[in-house]
Amino acid sequence: MIKNETYLTPENIGKFQSRLLVRTQIFTLILCLVVVACGIMEIVLKDYAFGIFCTVFGVAFFPIILYIQKLTTKKTVKMISQGGMVKNVYEFDDKGITVVTYRGETKAGESVVAYDELYRIEERDKYYYIYVANNQAFIVDKSSFTEGTSAELSIMLATHMGEKYSVKISKKIIQENKSI
Repeated sequence: MIKNETYLTPENIGKFQSRLLVRTQIFTLILCLVVVACGIMEIVLKDYAFGIFCTVFGVAFFPIILYIQKLTTKKTVKMISQGGMVKNVYEFDDKGITVVTYRGETKAGESVVAYDELYRIEERDKYYYIYVANNQAFIVDKSSFTEGTSAELSIMLATHMGEKYSVKISKKIIQENKSI
């Protein structure tokens, strides 16, 4: 069994939220560029009113969406921070993952998830993101193991998750570990 205690902080929640938003931002940017291109085409075809509307909408929509996403991320981080210190205690075994959530010293909930019920798992420089849905994940801090190690967990997760497990470590971290 491998155990980990991760405190949810504004830093790790913010990182997770911003990672999720990148896909949305790329899609929104492409959509805005298409709308602007259509607007310019309409202007060239002499439909000035609709062309100007599309161009202005395409240019203005992207920054508005970015602003809304930034506000949403801030609100989420603030809401979790105000609720008191949140700690997730993870227990990994061959059957799955047990997650016990604490607010302060009070047990707030418990989840048991089998590996085949997980959407995917990403290993990053500092965290594992264990997705239970496309946009919802448990955040596991790689420096907070109470039993076992990060390396042991990586092997266990790769074994159980197969292609649904990915490692995305920065080159800087890889170089630091080679020099050890």
